[in-house]
Amino acid sequence: MNLCLICAGHSGGNSSRFRGRTQGRSYAAADPPLHVLARAAHPMGRSAVAVGAVTAFDTSVARVISWPSWTHCAEAEAFVPVWPVWFGRMAMGAYNPPVVFTRLPAFTLAGLLPPYCGSDPTQQQLLAPYPTTVDVVTQHMGGTPARSQILQGFLAFRQALNQAGLCDGFQWLDGSFAELIELRERRDPRDLDIVTFFRRPPHVRSDADWLAFFNANTALFDPAANKQQFLCDTYFVDLDLDPMSVVAQARYWYGLFSHRRVTGEWKGMLEVPLQVTAADAAAGALLAPGGAR
Repeated sequence: MNLCLICAGHSGGNSSRFRGRTQGRSYAAADPPLHVLARAAHPMGRSAVAVGAVTAFDTSVARVISWPSWTHCAEAEAFVPVWPVWFGRMAMGAYNPPVVFTRLPAFTLAGLLPPYCGSDPTQQQLLAPYPTTVDVVTQHMGGTPARSQILQGFLAFRQALNQAGLCDGFQWLDGSFAELIELRERRDPRDLDIVTFFRRPPHVRSDADWLAFFNANTALFDPAANKQQFLCDTYFVDLDLDPMSVVAQARYWYGLFSHRRVTGEWKGMLEVPLQVTAADAAAGALLAPGGAR
């Protein structure tokens, strides 16, 4: 089985390609493939974090090569695989991203999502968090048993929120799940970090009604309970609070989640709409036994 990965060098914008064989063995999605891919791709057979364009976590999808690492391609903007979605604004505050990423950006050489795509961080549509859908997240970031289990919990958490009436808003996805943690630290991700930005249901907009709603659904807002039940580390931002409070909270969560705590490395995040849609069903189908990736 031939595997081709792009490893961008530090000398310029072009990337060099290395080919390797897995010695005739066919790796299943359940195998920990990133280590295999790194060893197969490296001409010296060493495992390293110098894999700059792995787009997924199983060997079947990893054969699809994405555009090179953001730090080594000055014209990456021209290759970003996004789908323009210019919605008519139906209501003030409606979730309305200008673009939706139908394929996630390639990881940097450090095994992180880039904080922006291309060479110009002033291009708003190419800045993280990257708007996408849950089926795209599943397609590109599933593929190992640990990751599949976390994604199943994530889909269940979304269903629980929607069933309670929280379906207007969006979610930021981050943490070790959104990194090549298998290469960086030789371990599986343990959970998925989520910040849910939500608007209150129409019938609970007043503070008194919201307090009653919160007290009736305290389990949904309990990080410890959600981590145990859904494998999700969950946080919330109420978009119906005073705008200054919303800005302060968004600043806090972006500043915290867009950097690795130990090394201070700047990294990107993902963003998905809060409302459960057909994309959730598609993601569930991908996670089902025998689901096509």
